[in-house]
Amino acid sequence: MMNYLRSLILLTVLLGMNRSTLAPKDKSSKKDKSHPSSSKKNSGSSNLSASADNSQGDKLAPEDLTFELMLGQNMTSIGVKGDVYEQTVLAYVTPWNNKGYDHAKYLGAKFDIISPVWYQLKRVNGQVEFAGLQDTDSSWMQEVRASNPAVKIVPRILFDGWKSADLNALFASEMTQTAVVHKITTFIQSHNFDGFVCEILLQVGFPFKNQAMHFLSHLGGLARKQNLMLVVPLPAPIREDGSPVNFFTVADFRKLRAMVDYFNVMTYDYSSGREPGPVSPASWITSCILYYTKDLPAVERSKFLLGMNFYGYKYYTNNHKVEAITGTSFLELLNKHNTKTKVQWDENAMEHVFQFGSSEKVYYPTLHSVKLRLQLAEKLNVGVAIWDLGQGLDHFLNLF
Repeated sequence: MMNYLRSLILLTVLLGMNRSTLAPKDKSSKKDKSHPSSSKKNSGSSNLSASADNSQGDKLAPEDLTFELMLGQNMTSIGVKGDVYEQTVLAYVTPWNNKGYDHAKYLGAKFDIISPVWYQLKRVNGQVEFAGLQDTDSSWMQEVRASNPAVKIVPRILFDGWKSADLNALFASEMTQTAVVHKITTFIQSHNFDGFVCEILLQVGFPFKNQAMHFLSHLGGLARKQNLMLVVPLPAPIREDGSPVNFFTVADFRKLRAMVDYFNVMTYDYSSGREPGPVSPASWITSCILYYTKDLPAVERSKFLLGMNFYGYKYYTNNHKVEAITGTSFLELLNKHNTKTKVQWDENAMEHVFQFGSSEKVYYPTLHSVKLRLQLAEKLNVGVAIWDLGQGLDHFLNLF
């Protein structure tokens, strides 16, 4: 417990460093957040609290969680109103976890931005083409908007399979870049979207970063003129050892801030090796966000979205194998092992760890860890981006 308290104190100190730049929250801001605003404030509590409600609504400390309580929490009905959480919420929806489609459709009021992961931009025989058109679902989009008329639907566009020669061909010519920029925005408008997520920086890496930045400035400039939202995903800026990656910097943010609505920082997959470890430690999340925001005013802090994983990892300690795990698979494990399940609270990472049998260890989100990260985003005056909506347990959504 002492380690847990020390972690809370550390986070509180980090957050308090820049508390004076936070601006008051306007409750009406939840209704329209098409662009970041400075009308949000912190919730008033100086400490983060990882306690959560159990199925009977009683407060439950994270170290008291058991498999029975976890199953009970998941039986809790989901409220459809979206007035619980005030920061910007983006939720990704993927075809391979299609439960997210229903959540977006029936619980649309909980989300400000929905991003269906449908499209890839490819270069084939010298021509730039869209792929993934078969996933477009206009009827679903109508149902989502019926649930929340203010929601912004912004599909992800992934630069997929671009080799160095393809990128050189794109970046070598202003005319070519202009043509691709127009192709993207025309496609978005013709399909009645409100904007798009452009995933290019993660694909090109260091060798083409500056050229990709130049391309994004063109793309964002045209998107602004056409009143289209632009979201740009970023890798986590801090390594596991605490050193900076120095890929996308604060200086880079300042170059693009006028053209980009939100920057989605991918604060997950912290433990990438074969040894068991947390997915997204709270102190590391804080370091990643403060790397960008510690000297920014509130209006610019709110352009950042804290990446929130709704998935976990299962480690096989007997052979060092690791695989991703979603809510459905996690519940199957709970039901299979029931009373043999050992539940621990990792006080340093602020995540739960589940031991199934002698050789399976799982790091997977819980109501406690999700609530704590939502509080953390609020303290930092940033939004959240869920990857992805179909991977989580249903009762997580009562926090939104």
